[in-house]
Amino acid sequence: MKKEITGIIQNIHQTKTGRKPEPEEISLLMYASRNADINFIFINGSTFPHYVIKSSRNDGLKQQLRNEYDFLLKIYTGTGALLKNSVPEPLAEGILNNSYYVIQSAVNGMSLNEYLWKQKNSKPKIERLFAQVTEWLVGLHACGDVSFPGVEELVGHDYIAGSLERFRQQHGLLLEEKRLISHIFEKCTSLTGIGIPLGQRHGDFSPWNIRFNGRNDKMFVLDWEYADTSGMPITDLLNFFVVSQPVLSGYEKAGENKGSGGSFSRYLNIPLPELQDFQKAFYDDTWQARLMQKCIVRYCEEVGIDTRLLDILFLVFILDHLYRKKDFLTFFLQNGVPSSLK
Repeated sequence: MKKEITGIIQNIHQTKTGRKPEPEEISLLMYASRNADINFIFINGSTFPHYVIKSSRNDGLKQQLRNEYDFLLKIYTGTGALLKNSVPEPLAEGILNNSYYVIQSAVNGMSLNEYLWKQKNSKPKIERLFAQVTEWLVGLHACGDVSFPGVEELVGHDYIAGSLERFRQQHGLLLEEKRLISHIFEKCTSLTGIGIPLGQRHGDFSPWNIRFNGRNDKMFVLDWEYADTSGMPITDLLNFFVVSQPVLSGYEKAGENKGSGGSFSRYLNIPLPELQDFQKAFYDDTWQARLMQKCIVRYCEEVGIDTRLLDILFLVFILDHLYRKKDFLTFFLQNGVPSSLK
């Protein structure tokens, strides 16, 4: 398959740059999972991949890849123009050796964890961060492909990190303030795209789906896969790898298999600075994390808050809880929504 891929990449690169690379200039780094292969394509010794190829013989993942590819095409044909410069460009699709493949550009970025760590709770930076995250997510869902059957699916994602008891200790009093919580939703009612709420059921606010480019503060939303709602790590791994050089921020250290991403870091020699607590939170007490979400849903239903907008509240909780920015939620509630969202 390598020979066929090389030929396809030669043609794609020639179309994009006007120069056809020689076969020896093209190097492939393959990450093999249980059901899919991911090839990172490097041109002429580059340290960052130019293209990413995902392929699978699994019928379910074939359809998933087709849906993802079609979704990106919609962005690049105008319906999601807001995201066009910040998502991978769909370049080719086809079948090789009974495997369906898609080829997309690789997109650079800096992880949200690193971004928040470096900003040290700078209020203007955090305000801009929240504004960008919500605005880009609105643009993503404005494409119209995400359904919203009900609250149970809203809270169905297993990998929102956190401990219920710690959550209660940090946010219990704030959760009792109906006025403050209602203020969030009053200001965020425009954040549903074209009537399509942002979907926690798809892990849209999971930290591995949000990345920043530190040079220009551009934000990247990584998870446009909407066909599979199983919440299995392989799904998120596939979406994470397709658009960015992997940082593996949510996965175990090299050599230990957690989900399906365990040992990949040793092949790229990627450091994992300051991510041990972050990783640990991803996998500890997932049943408590789900219970935490259901408690939020139940509370908001009792006090009359529109549960279709709960994603905005989850986002704030996740940022505050995962990254241990204890004043983030308080700051947001006290200061309201950033002016760019009003």
